[in-house]
Amino acid sequence: MTRRRVATAAVLAFLVIAIYPFARDWQIRQQWFQIQSQQLSAIDKLRDYPPNAANPNAWDNVITTTYNVWGNVTYHPSYSNISNAEMRSLKQKLDEVVANTSRKNSPASVDQVYGLLLSLDFKTEFVAGYHDEFKQYLEGLEHRIEVN
Repeated sequence: MTRRRVATAAVLAFLVIAIYPFARDWQIRQQWFQIQSQQLSAIDKLRDYPPNAANPNAWDNVITTTYNVWGNVTYHPSYSNISNAEMRSLKQKLDEVVANTSRKNSPASVDQVYGLLLSLDFKTEFVAGYHDEFKQYLEGLEHRIEVN
């Protein structure tokens, strides 16, 4: 081999070694965002189960708020410090919540979603504020059921 070929091979090897960590990190982040997208889709499915006494528009707002709170907490892997394994675990739990949801228990399902967020022990004051608003909505919903 000539010196030029050896130098070219050395430079290429150096570039591959230098770029690999960035490529691997990019791949891990892409997986993370794919899992997050699946989580948000699971939450969005709760929209299909408004409680019988609920105003459909109000229920839509409840799910939109829950969706947005989840998205804010899981905004970015470096922001939330949630690993891919934790994200997969959360997705599995969300899938279980949605699979067991009906019109009768949909408020409890949304409450479970907030419970999952609170279990992360990240941005708990932020999540707790929206969880409290959701509880107030439920109190009003229960009052409507009693009146009817």
